[in-house]
Amino acid sequence: GVSDGSYINTGVVPGVERYPCSLATDLSGNIYATYFNGEDSAAVRKYSPDGNLLLEVGSFGTGDGQFETPSDIHVDSSNNIFIVSDHRVQRFSSDGVFISSFSVAEDDSDTLAGVSSVSVDSSGSIYVSGAWGGDFNSSYPLVQKYSSDGVLTGQFINQVGSGTNQLAQGSTLDLANDASGNLYIVDTY
Repeated sequence: GVSDGSYINTGVVPGVERYPCSLATDLSGNIYATYFNGEDSAAVRKYSPDGNLLLEVGSFGTGDGQFETPSDIHVDSSNNIFIVSDHRVQRFSSDGVFISSFSVAEDDSDTLAGVSSVSVDSSGSIYVSGAWGGDFNSSYPLVQKYSSDGVLTGQFINQVGSGTNQLAQGSTLDLANDASGNLYIVDTY
């Protein structure tokens, strides 16, 4: 198993082996992985703790239940699967059925240049991080908070710098919430 430090090889995902992006686990120890090839294929797969493929979630494309560049994945305490891809967050049930999605690029004055991470806290609030305004090299880091039904409820930490409540130029890389409700953010340096 994974907890003993042993190596599990799930093999290559045909057509999408170029860019494995993100990993998550659920309360049963199942492992979720996102992949894309940068051209015409993407996959989100669920593996058992011993590496057996259990489920493929969604498909390649831009419609509901589809994604082109699934950059991050989070599984909440109810085993809902949240996938960030292409300026939106999509929610799937634990058995891979599409539930809902919402855009994280609401208008021209508040558009994320790229979305890099998603996390869900114990109260169901959804946090999304990325870069705001322009491209990654000229943008500001941004973290947005959404209600469980995808309504924007807050936006913070868009200050560039190295001090308190400031992040590096460009995009944030990852988010995590702990049981006490603290939000942890990884930036570029």
